[in-house]
Amino acid sequence: MKLLKRTIETFLLLSLYILLWILLAEEFSPAQLVSGAVFSALAILFTNRVLLRADYRRDYSFRPLTSLLYLFLLIIQIYIAGFTTLVLLFKKRPPVALYTYQSSLDDSLPLCFLANAVTLTPGTVTADMQQGKLTILCFQDGGTSLPAGICRSLRQFERILAPPLRRSR
Repeated sequence: MKLLKRTIETFLLLSLYILLWILLAEEFSPAQLVSGAVFSALAILFTNRVLLRADYRRDYSFRPLTSLLYLFLLIIQIYIAGFTTLVLLFKKRPPVALYTYQSSLDDSLPLCFLANAVTLTPGTVTADMQQGKLTILCFQDGGTSLPAGICRSLRQFERILAPPLRRSR
């Protein structure tokens, strides 16, 4: 039963990768289908045999509700930050600075999602991430600490990512 479940999951993942391959190639042909299947199978095999020695579904639990909330908040933050950045750039040329932010997240997976959210948001880039501390490059607002809007956004992401994304030990 366990082998059947794993086979079905691998087949679904392979199908998803092939579909992604064809979408990125922007062309559907037998050659694209075969090359997509070969490279997708190699990617899955390499990932399972070399990169992840354990079962990543067990090691990294990611709930669908968490992903939807994360995506929803990310889209909202991208638009808010985009408009704010446009206003800043048209009004003046604000200087940029590096700030550090100590996250309340203690696991690497949610920290990576938090760092990606910062980088995907206009006007901010995660320059470094070490031991729960993010180094963020962003526009200065005149103060010496991370601007309040960015801190508020980071705390919102932490609330979404903290409880559901737990690495099982």
